[in-house]
Amino acid sequence: MTPARWTVRIDARCMKAGLCLGIAGEPFRPNAEQGLRPRTVVVDAGVDVVDAAETCPVQAISILGSPAGGPPDD
Repeated sequence: MTPARWTVRIDARCMKAGLCLGIAGEPFRPNAEQGLRPRTVVVDAGVDVVDAAETCPVQAISILGSPAGGPPDD
């Protein structure tokens, strides 16, 4: 079975604090094509992505794609 996928959006409010990178790693790593932020990535669903979004000090991370349109409830 294919794992669930979420679309993660990092918007212009991003202040590059790096908490998301420390928590969830690769989905939040900057790259040469898209620069640092804003950007949209598709990731495997997981608690670490939710934790990264909830930890963002400026709430710049949105998660789409779960059955409710966002991360699952705790």
